[in-house]
Amino acid sequence: MYQTPLIMGHEISGEIAELGENVSNWKKGDKVVALNVALEIGQVAGMGIFQDGGFAEYVKVNQNNVFPPPESLSSRDAVLIETFANAIRGMTLSNIGNNEKIIIIGAGSIGLSFLNTLITEKNPEYIIVLEPHEFLRERAKEIGATEAFPPKVVKVKKFMKS
Repeated sequence: MYQTPLIMGHEISGEIAELGENVSNWKKGDKVVALNVALEIGQVAGMGIFQDGGFAEYVKVNQNNVFPPPESLSSRDAVLIETFANAIRGMTLSNIGNNEKIIIIGAGSIGLSFLNTLITEKNPEYIIVLEPHEFLRERAKEIGATEAFPPKVVKVKKFMKS
């Protein structure tokens, strides 16, 4: 399934170094954010599985997956656009109301972005984050999680019924 060697990475910001054929709405040097390295929007092949991803020095991205970031954002900050977009979409689809008990499974970039967005947009009664890595559990608590535990410690069904 994977080509090796493979350079991973799907959250991408940078500058256009070269243009492919039939690309007319961009120019060399334009600052961009790329949503994955998908060949076409929605294709699994675009998740950095079949071609090098954002950790590569150069990466080929379909022009439909490239967007200009806000001028106020540095490339370092703009790379988080996709992460926060996933968090916001997840929160929208989950129909979370105010004063609810929430469990977030995973405190990677998307989980922490979801936590941050949740605290900003809603007023959750109680938030537990399940995360195996201690430094990420600590970060979740710094952001505003009520508690953070390793996944094996919490009985999710028991928590949700209380």
